[in-house]
Amino acid sequence: MAAQSIVSESFINPLNTIKTNTLGSANILEAVKKNKIENLVFITSDKCYLNMNSSRPYKEKDLLGGHDVYSSSKAAAEILFHSYHDSFFYSQTGKLKKTSARAGNVIGGGDFKKNRIIPDFFRSISKKKKLLIRNPHATRPWQHVLEPLSGYLILGEKLLNNNLSKNLYPSWNFGPYKKNCKKVKKVIDSFYDELGLRRNYKVKKKLNLKESQLLSLDITKAKKELNWEPKFTLQECIELTTDWYISFLSGEPVERITAEQIEFFENK
Repeated sequence: MAAQSIVSESFINPLNTIKTNTLGSANILEAVKKNKIENLVFITSDKCYLNMNSSRPYKEKDLLGGHDVYSSSKAAAEILFHSYHDSFFYSQTGKLKKTSARAGNVIGGGDFKKNRIIPDFFRSISKKKKLLIRNPHATRPWQHVLEPLSGYLILGEKLLNNNLSKNLYPSWNFGPYKKNCKKVKKVIDSFYDELGLRRNYKVKKKLNLKESQLLSLDITKAKKELNWEPKFTLQECIELTTDWYISFLSGEPVERITAEQIEFFENK
């Protein structure tokens, strides 16, 4: 949860990205080992897979790797997790105790990172400036932040209650259904429509950033073993995200809108 999480930043400061996402991950794993922490949900990213721009959703046992520094740093974090898991964490009790989790493109209130498409969108309308889009035709698995968070919590609860067999592969995907996998441009157009605004963006030119064009996750395992599945349509994700940021920009207490959205999610 403390990663260098911006893909474009990894092209500007590759070494810092590697140090944070790889050595930082190793520090966490070593702390878990030294302090004999019994259970672990270790968050990485859907970018950890060796992406061949295949239309097939990636499964937990697919090859790890990266054509860019950010992806390779996340793959390295996953490889480190599995090394620690097999060397130090493998349970003798018959129950899975340490896991890694990979989520798709998360949107929702509270994200203010630069060079991330949704926060950039709301900054652009707040400042009445043109939005710059880096990769409009890339397809991503869009999900509201509450979706993977619920998956992480369910996974953690299963670990604490010794409900998962040690024979299960320790990594887990949390992503949306295929119908939520849309191109960046389509999603941004939907946000403009939700606000009743005309399109006001342009594509950044002359960017030599190698990014995958297709990415989706196979969530069969989480559905079967955790009884977890996505609840929101893409339109609901867009509506909830818009409501949160508009409330924030209007000066309303974000605690209220956040609590309301959590309650809405729980009642789905």
